[in-house]
Amino acid sequence: MRESISPVSRALTLEQIGTLLGLIPDGVYRRYFAALVYTGMSAGEATALRVGDIDFGRGVIRVNRSLRPGMRGELVEQMPKSHKSRDLPLIDTLRPFAEAAARGEQGSALLLTVPMAGVCLTIPMRA
Repeated sequence: MRESISPVSRALTLEQIGTLLGLIPDGVYRRYFAALVYTGMSAGEATALRVGDIDFGRGVIRVNRSLRPGMRGELVEQMPKSHKSRDLPLIDTLRPFAEAAARGEQGSALLLTVPMAGVCLTIPMRA
């Protein structure tokens, strides 16, 4: 494995990201992880994305909410940690993942859902 130029950098290279995505079975979890690594969104922000938050024409992802597990297992919707909405670019590498997730869904539907469980759970991930 190639060493990073900076000894303190923990960022993955594009090659490493491709390798990681290739190890995740095709489906919602690969799309979820792609959303995290290609945008820098928090897990809660990615979980809260709705189909209507993606503007495919302009190539923009609107981040304006976050979901987190509540005390009784319910999902709590809140503002992002920054307490403000922001737009992120829908980069070409992420576009096919977003298109696959949005296909056939209504604008109000959550973008990244798991059969039987509903939403992707926000779990801590470390690379």
